[in-house]
Amino acid sequence: MRKVEFVNENPIPSTGSGSDTPPLLDTWGSVIERQVEIIKKANDGNNEVPVWAVAEAEEVSSTRHSTRDRNLTSIQPSRAQVLRQLKAPLAHVIHLSNLGEPFALTVTNQMPSRETCQPFLENFIHSIHPIVPLCDTLTLRQLYDEFWATLSPSYSVEALALIVSVLYTGAANSTVIDVQSCSTLLRFFDKIFGTIDFAGYHARNIEASMQILQSYIIMNTFKASHLAPYSAFGFLPETIRFAQSLRLHVDKKPGDPRDRELRRRIWWHLLFLDVESTIATGLPPIIHRSGYTTQLPSLFPDDTIPALMNSPQTARQISPIYIAIQGHYQWANEMQTWFEALPSQDEVSKFKAKIHNLLDLIPDTDDPDNEWARIYLKMQIDRAYCMLGLRFWQLDQYKGTGCQSEVVQ
Repeated sequence: MRKVEFVNENPIPSTGSGSDTPPLLDTWGSVIERQVEIIKKANDGNNEVPVWAVAEAEEVSSTRHSTRDRNLTSIQPSRAQVLRQLKAPLAHVIHLSNLGEPFALTVTNQMPSRETCQPFLENFIHSIHPIVPLCDTLTLRQLYDEFWATLSPSYSVEALALIVSVLYTGAANSTVIDVQSCSTLLRFFDKIFGTIDFAGYHARNIEASMQILQSYIIMNTFKASHLAPYSAFGFLPETIRFAQSLRLHVDKKPGDPRDRELRRRIWWHLLFLDVESTIATGLPPIIHRSGYTTQLPSLFPDDTIPALMNSPQTARQISPIYIAIQGHYQWANEMQTWFEALPSQDEVSKFKAKIHNLLDLIPDTDDPDNEWARIYLKMQIDRAYCMLGLRFWQLDQYKGTGCQSEVVQ
């Protein structure tokens, strides 16, 4: 029979040279006490050392003690020494080498050439970005140039994820699809998010966190059009929570206007998708009207924002595509309210007036962009009435209030 050894609930600490050496035998009490000590030391006037680093140092120290001879305990490094040996990632991003050297080499060796990728980028900016404006185009082009100049095992995984999502969707949306390049780019994207747990990604660097959020939304928004409703919007809960962790649901008035506009567009795109998913699946919305203060995005393209701030009179002409997208933001805003209560005829009329005001900003010409934008805006009124029928005619809790109302008539 195996001998059972009873351990003292308060074990005697080791008599090694450092008082930080963990006990040889742990009980639940000692484990909890040590975790409390870790948190205290991480927050004890030393904000440069995050909790995760202190906990990692504790684990490293414990592992070394458990795998080496106990007589060598006195020469083991202290917790402070271990912390000094830890190398924090550059700018708190994940490097390609962190996903394994084979993957880093695969990216550098199998990435389609810049000549091949350039049309994918241009197609994304001209065909996808106007209706999914989740990137600042000037910043995106700069990031793209830096990617080709610095691609190596030390390159940021978050930046790579954004570049790959942009190039893949730009390639897949082309008139002539480059199957091989699409397959390679999609494989890179799947590898990144197969290794990184997006739901548990720790946002330590805002720029890197925004990049991985943008990439995830761009790719999944593109895929959503090819999937059934429940599958298409399955990515939304964790994505919305991630955006909230970056405080995108709180309007950021001070600071760079370009950054503020980008945050607003990402948040309102998620809100729009949330409304779409609620209508498509019949499930309750994730975002509630009282749960955010983020204002509507601007009517202007991102590359005109500095001009608007400095000299509004000389701002460029408003893009009809941006006007159309403003219409679907307005639609999502109203639908959120109408989910909770049947609107009055006056409220519906005000929504229609908002759409007509946007229509008045678009010249009624044969220009393809103008024509598309006008049709898209008019559709928002029809979609609003369809939603009213879907939500208030068929659901039990609204029986007797829908079919005979002024709104429906």
